[in-house]
Amino acid sequence: MEKLKILNFQDINFLNTETSHKPFDETILDDSDIFTVVIIRDPYDYFDQYLEYCIFNEMSPKLKKETQKAIKRLDGISFLKWFETLHYLPLVNPQTFQLDMRKRVNIAIENLESFDYVVPYEALDTFVENVAPDLKIKKQESKHLSFSLSNLKEYNTTDSLIKKDKVLYQKSLELWESIKDNNFKPLNLVKKKSKPTRSVCRYEGMVGILNTHSIAGWIINLDSHESVLIGVYKNDILLEQTMANIMRPDIQKRKNHPTGLCGFKIISKTQIFQSGDIVEVRTMADNINITLSKNAKEFLEIY
Repeated sequence: MEKLKILNFQDINFLNTETSHKPFDETILDDSDIFTVVIIRDPYDYFDQYLEYCIFNEMSPKLKKETQKAIKRLDGISFLKWFETLHYLPLVNPQTFQLDMRKRVNIAIENLESFDYVVPYEALDTFVENVAPDLKIKKQESKHLSFSLSNLKEYNTTDSLIKKDKVLYQKSLELWESIKDNNFKPLNLVKKKSKPTRSVCRYEGMVGILNTHSIAGWIINLDSHESVLIGVYKNDILLEQTMANIMRPDIQKRKNHPTGLCGFKIISKTQIFQSGDIVEVRTMADNINITLSKNAKEFLEIY
């Protein structure tokens, strides 16, 4: 068997190989004779697995108890509505996070492509048979939560939780097919292993309103008419992500934007910002900061 190093964030124990459980940005992958492996799971299944893991290993005792109670007493959609109010960020595109800590899907895909083997979870047996016959795997026992995201694929919130993970999973299937088509050779032999050149979109926008309870503004992609997914960060922590798709007739007219669907607004009943905070609004696709207006800078006391 070739020497392997596996980025392992699935419900699997590996024997006879080296594993890492940290997100990609914290994982050192050397360029020696060790082949690197990453396993990507169907995002619905992974959400269910990771929800279970978070309940029993990451949540506080109080939140664990409340979540278990909600699962037992609520139907699937009602539970997801309740869960949405928690804003529990670890379960928003969790596999994308494993490959980029800021959850930028294009960066996550670049990192995915840097591995020697990208293996879909359901293809593990094929990978072992053809690449690592001495590798021993043991899946951890599930506690079998009654909730399953797979049963709620048509519900809007479902897509907001795993939209980027679905893109990542589709890419993993494509890379795996390439590996199979080339007699299970590592990707660095299938194609030259190098950092791909990324075309960065051009944006224009402004955070116009920023106060203790709200933030609002606009952003347009100068290379596309599509609305932009943005993330609001406070002190480098992602508070919320949203599509900038609120109608802004002023921007439509002033910037000659074809649809005008480029505004965003987040309002909270509780205080979320205060003077001295570091507040940033970034594009989620490629982490571009949106300019703060003079009023926003004055509120944050940035001069």
